Formats: sequence, structure tokens, C-alpha cells
Amino acid sequence: MIHVNEWVSFNSNQLTIEDRDIITKGECLNDKHINLAQEILKHQFAHLSGLKSTLFLHKLKVSLPATNSLQIIHSQGRNH
Repeated sequence: MIHVNEWVSFNSNQLTIEDRDIITKGECLNDKHINLAQEILKHQFAHLSGLKSTLFLHKLKVSLPATNSLQIIHSQGRNH
């Protein structure tokens, strides 16, 4: 079921119309944008490990396997 303000969803992640505006205007992305992108990548490249939640990695300092893994890092600093 799509809600009025929903723009796109994939698995348990969803973005709103406001999220679309942020992306199309080239503004700073947030964890919702990056996590949804990672979910799509996980679906397309199931053989790769990694692609953990950006919030999860920041809190727990998780290490990734040395081979066949991919991770997007979201930095909340100004220069990212």
C-alpha cells in the first residue's frame, strides 16, 4: 500500500516526496537515502557481502570481509 507522501519503497525502506526533492536538488543525502540505495544494490549483487546499515556501522565499528564486499559510508561531517 502506498501512502500519499510516499515516493518509492524497497523492502522495508521507503522514501517520501521530500526525499525525492532532496535528491533531485543535489542536497546532502541522509541515512534513509543511502540505506535504500544499499538495499537495491544488495538485491542486484547478492554475491557481495557488506552493505550494512550506515547507522549500524557507525555505532559498532563493524569490520567487513576482505574479499567480495562493498560498503557505503555515510559521514555526517560537512565535507562528504
